[in-house]
Amino acid sequence: MQLYETIIAVNPQATPEEIESFVQDVEQTITREDGELQKKENWGKIKLGYPIKRFNEGVYLYFVYQAKRGIVEKLEKRLKIMELVLIYLTVKLKGPPKEVDVKRLRRDYSEAGRTRFAGGMHRQW
Repeated sequence: MQLYETIIAVNPQATPEEIESFVQDVEQTITREDGELQKKENWGKIKLGYPIKRFNEGVYLYFVYQAKRGIVEKLEKRLKIMELVLIYLTVKLKGPPKEVDVKRLRRDYSEAGRTRFAGGMHRQW
């Protein structure tokens, strides 16, 4: 079994009940395929790097789980058809996940609205 992490940005206008139902659905998808959920976090609303479906921010959900290889394809297939999902990313980990400073992430993205990144260089506009 491999260790994976999945980050999902969902519609920021979703109700807490819709988000909780979505989280339970992801958990069930993982455990139904003999996966083991190790960590789940709701990071709250964070500004997106670029607009997706006319939204500038999304509610970020973070999952770390151990599973067989086929589970990623099944999970991503479900995520593709869910209206609530804006974007997602799954990464296979080689070791334990690093801690994410969510406050820093929010601050960096709020400041990104005043700056642009071009050619690998940080420029003020």
